[in-house]
Amino acid sequence: MQDYQHLVLLYYKLNNLLFYGQIKEIDKDKHKARVEIGELLTNWLPLPRVGGAKFSVYYLPPIGASVLCLAPNGRLENAFIIQYFDFDFKTDAEEEELKIEFEDGAFLHYKPDGEFELQAKKIKLKSDDLEIDAKTNIKQDLKCDAKINASGDIESSSNVKGSEVKAGLIALSTHKHTANDSLAAPVTFTAVIP
Repeated sequence: MQDYQHLVLLYYKLNNLLFYGQIKEIDKDKHKARVEIGELLTNWLPLPRVGGAKFSVYYLPPIGASVLCLAPNGRLENAFIIQYFDFDFKTDAEEEELKIEFEDGAFLHYKPDGEFELQAKKIKLKSDDLEIDAKTNIKQDLKCDAKINASGDIESSSNVKGSEVKAGLIALSTHKHTANDSLAAPVTFTAVIP
């Protein structure tokens, strides 16, 4: 009889070792959730977090998300959530590519050929010092609320507009030439055509 009881207890523990459920409640401050397993509602279980002491990736799943839980020794009071599941999820990522996709269409996408793509409605970068070492192609308007300091030439294939243009201390809008000014003489340009 005692052996039978041990087998029943072992079966119970093994049966509760891993279990599926759905997120029913979330405590975002403690990063914990309660999971519904059939008729049972668990205590507050820790949510998975990628990282450790130096960094972490923080994500709160939506209410109703499917999860896999692990309960050491089959004891539900010691359980924690180890994985989220979305059985209807589809992606266009290929083999060996990393893609992190969000509900609103934003994504991070890394391809093995070295291409990294980031797309979102708004991206904020804040740093004491940001250095970009790359050829840069900006396809939309660029607005700058601070000074631009260039050590190389600034070229434009279109018009350059502004409230004032200066060369050294000379302002283009107020600089005048007199009739006796040698600079007022016609300037001749020579074009070399190969």
